[in-house]
Order: sequence, then C-alpha cells, then structure tokens
Amino acid sequence: MERGYIILERIISEEQLAAVRAEAEAHLGHFGRNSFEGERTQRIYGVPQKMRSADCFIEHPLVLAHLDGVMQPSYLLSQAQVINIQDQSPA
Repeated sequence: MERGYIILERIISEEQLAAVRAEAEAHLGHFGRNSFEGERTQRIYGVPQKMRSADCFIEHPLVLAHLDGVMQPSYLLSQAQVINIQDQSPA
C-alpha cells in the first residue's frame, strides 16, 4: 500500500464478472468529453446507482477491510466509477 493502491485479484466469480461487464456495456456508448478525461476513454460515473451488479466489488469483505484499515471511523465511500481505456489511435 506504500504506493497508494492495492491489487485484489480474482475477488469475485467469473459469473459475477460477466454480469458486471454485461451491465456496464449498456452505459459505455460515448467517449471522453475532453483531453483530461481522455478522448478515447469511456466512463460510467455513479456506478452504485446505475449498476447493481457492481455491489459485489463495493461490498466485498476484502475491500471493506482495507478501507477500514486506512480510513477514519465513519468514512463515507462516495465515488465509484468504471473507466474503459481504448487504444489511443483513432478508430
């Protein structure tokens, strides 16, 4: 965690992952709005409201345990998003 991130591999089943991908597909129609977002990226903001299938990530015991260890008591997780980064060359 010394670099500001962790990688949790295979924390959900293949079936759960397929459900997340399928639900995300419906929200990934347009590309980034500007150079800051990336003109060849697709984003889904407000994931908890739009994609109930993503709850398996947000509520996963390993995720919550990590947050409990690094955040102050009574923290509020208020941001979750999907970022699909495409090849940077124009289509």
